[in-house]
Amino acid sequence: MSRGAKSAEARQFDEALGRRIEAVRKRAGIKGMELAAAVGITPSALYRYEAGVCACPQFVLWKIAGALAVSVTSVMPTYQNTTFLERARQGLLR
Repeated sequence: MSRGAKSAEARQFDEALGRRIEAVRKRAGIKGMELAAAVGITPSALYRYEAGVCACPQFVLWKIAGALAVSVTSVMPTYQNTTFLERARQGLLR
């Protein structure tokens, strides 16, 4: 793998996280532009995170969760009945 290239699991995570962010945002009835403004990012950055094109930095994820009034773990995707966060803690993601 070349420097900077994402592993398949990293791509999978970014895509799953983006889908969860988008689903929670839509469930809250918040438009992308509104969330982006509340978080302090551009609408295009939010779109890239939701599309899984770019990795969402942790501090931005915390801001997104705060703006949506949910916990960070509520936007974390699941993987085989465990969250990616739990798998990372167990050292299962490489």
